[in-house]
Amino acid sequence: MKTLKLSIVTYGLGNIFKPELFKPIKNRQFCKPEGGLWSSPKESNWGWRDWCNTNEWGDLDSKFELLYIGNTIIISKLSDLKKLIIQPGWDKKYFFYPDFEAMLKIEIDGIFLTEQGQEETHLSNPGLYGWDCECLLIMNQKCIHIP
Repeated sequence: MKTLKLSIVTYGLGNIFKPELFKPIKNRQFCKPEGGLWSSPKESNWGWRDWCNTNEWGDLDSKFELLYIGNTIIISKLSDLKKLIIQPGWDKKYFFYPDFEAMLKIEIDGIFLTEQGQEETHLSNPGLYGWDCECLLIMNQKCIHIP
């Protein structure tokens, strides 16, 4: 875990951050939790904007920029993912995913998946299939700052 400071951008949620819309993290039997805030570093080589452009998805005119400062797990290779607290997925025998609620309880504020980490983990087990670009999942709203 590392304290990370990142300038981030989020698309499709309006032009200003509305704290009241931030939903608490809740596990589901999938590699993405309910809640939190998804973003990408402003300086990403392959971030959320790039993925949306390539896949013709989302409202890229609706965006806001924030500053994130928090205790962060950085996943830049498969072995980083394997060190996380893991939970069984929908098929308890074959699929395993991060336990986001457990990580939040031990004061992990966010998970940063690098471009290389995305390449190594999208088809792995445990896996992050659906984390389609370099991104930051913010799990603790207190780490979001308006620049």
